[in-house]
Amino acid sequence: MTFSDKFYSILSVYILSSLSYIGEIFCILSVVFIMLSFMGIEGKVTRWTFIPSLIFTGIVAVINTICVIHDHIMLKAHWSEPFKENAVRLSDKSDFQIFFTILTIALLIVTTVFTFTKKHIINCIIAGCMMFFFETYISCEMLYTATYFSDEPKNYILRYNGIEGYLGNGFSSIFILSYTAIMLIIFSSLYFGMIKKQRTIYIGWRNRLFFILWELLMICIMYVPVMGGISKIEQIKYMEYELGMIMFLIGMAVPFLMIIMISRQFAMEKILIQEEYIAAELDYINQYKKNQNETRAFRHDIINNLSMLSAMHDDKKYDEIEEYLSTLMSSISAMTPRFKTGDEMLNCIVGMKSAQMDEKSIDFTIEGTIDGGLGMKPMDVCSIFANALDNAIEACEKVKEAKDRWIKLSIDKTYSGLTVNLKNSMPSGGMVYSKDRNLHGYGIQNMKAVIDSYGGIGKIDTEDDVFTLSIMIPEKSR
Repeated sequence: MTFSDKFYSILSVYILSSLSYIGEIFCILSVVFIMLSFMGIEGKVTRWTFIPSLIFTGIVAVINTICVIHDHIMLKAHWSEPFKENAVRLSDKSDFQIFFTILTIALLIVTTVFTFTKKHIINCIIAGCMMFFFETYISCEMLYTATYFSDEPKNYILRYNGIEGYLGNGFSSIFILSYTAIMLIIFSSLYFGMIKKQRTIYIGWRNRLFFILWELLMICIMYVPVMGGISKIEQIKYMEYELGMIMFLIGMAVPFLMIIMISRQFAMEKILIQEEYIAAELDYINQYKKNQNETRAFRHDIINNLSMLSAMHDDKKYDEIEEYLSTLMSSISAMTPRFKTGDEMLNCIVGMKSAQMDEKSIDFTIEGTIDGGLGMKPMDVCSIFANALDNAIEACEKVKEAKDRWIKLSIDKTYSGLTVNLKNSMPSGGMVYSKDRNLHGYGIQNMKAVIDSYGGIGKIDTEDDVFTLSIMIPEKSR
């Protein structure tokens, strides 16, 4: 090998190093997108989400370029001569390893802080843990899949009793290119499939725990060949077939199937909301037709009623006039909607849910009206209030005494925004939300997604067997 060959070897190492850090960037961004799209963590992807990654890329590119230029100058003087170790002073990549590690951690922290709106410290810890497991999981799957096609990974694993580190000159380029490509595919799928379309699929804690245990199981199983008591031939066979192919298929297929199942469950929740919305619309149409028919009938009879009152007045039958007017006013009151909120869609939902409350002996009161309506999409109004009232009705049903079942909805619209408070009685001992003031669950998560889309805040509270849901939506977002 000549000095020129050494330079091209160094150049390839720095190129692969740059690609590996690009893969790290895609990994960090993918983890952030997963937290936003699947874990319900509040935040928004903006240009500031990507700016730290661009700065990180620039720093890596500048340092690697300086190192390459330095090595080229050192090696150029002996370009065609056979290469000799320590003949010239070359830059040592290990000198920057700690710096790049610190820089990667800083990138993760800054990206998390710029993206998420609350609980920055907790979210940074979650993102760090997720990145470690996510990156290790992908790397393990790739490495052991490679054992089916190459002997280099087998020899490395058996020699160092581990899976970390450099895989060898021949195989490392394929590994790093594959790793970067996989991270790019995951990043692109999340960005264009979820973030760009502002889609969310909430994954509950039970499924999150399953994913964590599954990753740990896959990683632990991959260390079986390096344990004692297994001959080298058995180790190689195990790595080549069981880990090389079967583990890859299981490792990738199970998470994929889990995501499909969760997506279908989430889609069913969306369908239920749409059905609720359609039912509310139909109820509104039927009520509108009924009111129109009653109005026509009232108009038709108004002349006869006035003529009858005039005749009674001429005959000085004042007691009969008073009784007749009382009957007439009752008819007019029956034509007037029971609840008026100022928003047509909310009137539909309240009217529909109030009928259910009457059947279950739940006392319902509403305070406040909204001039000009809520200023929200009808489907969004349905997502928030239908879910909220359903939860309240379900809680009241569990209260033993009918006299203690009540729901109170108050709405206030000011120049600063909209405030909604929904209070209801609940059984002694609290509900599933009693120990958590954040919004969780599929139905609640749908509400949260809508509230977040308007830049609002939703909180829950429990005190003295009373459940309170508070929603605040700023005026500028509606």
